Amino acid sequence: MRKVRVMRRTILLLIVFLAMSTEMLGQIRMFNDSRVMVSKRASMGVKLGAADAVMEFTGEKVKDMNHSRVIHPVGGIYVELPVAKFFSVSPEIMFMQRGTTVSCMWMGSQTDYRLNSRSIDLRIPLQFYWVASNVFKPYVFFGPDFSYVLGGKINLDQPDGEMGNSEVEIGDANINRYDVSVMAGIGFRFDITMDKRYLYIKIEGAYNHGFLNTYSQKELDDMVQSANVHAYNVSGGRYNRSFEVMISVGMPFYKKGETCSYFKKQRRVGW
Repeated sequence: MRKVRVMRRTILLLIVFLAMSTEMLGQIRMFNDSRVMVSKRASMGVKLGAADAVMEFTGEKVKDMNHSRVIHPVGGIYVELPVAKFFSVSPEIMFMQRGTTVSCMWMGSQTDYRLNSRSIDLRIPLQFYWVASNVFKPYVFFGPDFSYVLGGKINLDQPDGEMGNSEVEIGDANINRYDVSVMAGIGFRFDITMDKRYLYIKIEGAYNHGFLNTYSQKELDDMVQSANVHAYNVSGGRYNRSFEVMISVGMPFYKKGETCSYFKKQRRVGW
């Protein structure tokens, strides 16, 4: 049931983004057929959104506890490189946040364990377009995601127990800084003009599935007594999972002087 609720929430967020973009597109002028050549150029843009994150535990003592998802803001930059008419590669550098909340009864008291990590990700999605028109291009994408954890915090709250409230910084003792995951999703691209400038807006929804155990090697080797293991003994694995909703704005690269001459030419043919 939790997964169904998460899917419904992700779909609702995507619909809201689509509604907002449709209203904005109604106030700006779309490109006509003569401008399709611009969308074939390499482009650069910024991307912002939210990640609905959780961690999947495989240890017998932890996997059946109450796990809560956490919504984090995320963002980054990307370059889109067209390879063919319907295919492009879009490497991006993203600043991501991940984590989870685990709640349980421990030593007779309610205990909440919260992990929030910050990472920098290199992602290389492959995008396959369906050109519905010169201004609207749905697409699917998938690709690898290479992540490095920069830091974060781990909180353990047991207000009525002997542990009280504790907080530690994320580091080598309590997390594996490296992760490799696969992302896949769908998107919608809108090619538009605004104030005589070409740009495009993309709206995406994706699922991200991590493959590396995020427990640190020191935890697995029982070499540290870190604050994040009071509520349970480290066993099994802990893996990143997330749903993402993103909106991005991009502009194509031009040669020097090309932008002005291009728009002057369009005015002469009857913009």
